[in-house]
Amino acid sequence: MPAHLHATLVVIDGAGILIRGASGGGKSSLAISLLRRAEAAGHHARLVADDQVFVEARGEDVFGHAPPAIAGLIEIRGVGILQQPFAGEARVALVVDLSGREALERLPEPSFVPIAGLSVRRIHLPERDPAFGADVVLTVLAAFPKSEKGEPKV
Repeated sequence: MPAHLHATLVVIDGAGILIRGASGGGKSSLAISLLRRAEAAGHHARLVADDQVFVEARGEDVFGHAPPAIAGLIEIRGVGILQQPFAGEARVALVVDLSGREALERLPEPSFVPIAGLSVRRIHLPERDPAFGADVVLTVLAAFPKSEKGEPKV
């Protein structure tokens, strides 16, 4: 049975980015920024789920998908709910936790977090700073080795 998370999930070149944070903390804004910047750089990028994500372990990987009622929908504060091209599911390769700048370490050790009973790489980013956050996530993905399919092995 999948676990339900208050989060947003996008997929870039096969790597799912699970974005967590407080309500109003910028999860959807970071997702939009990631999608647009990744597409502009020639990457395949899709929304998987906004605001609610179901996650489950399959073998050594965690996969996430949207509840059917909100598949392909994203809320843009001040605009409303819009339809976006979406992927049915994604392998979660990286967790991004959004928090206040004062809570961020300058040079943190590599961090992992349990999702659906498995350990997934995690980074912390400042909330409500989508352009910076998107640049950091894309830089992190580019720094990791690639699988035979060209997907980041985070």
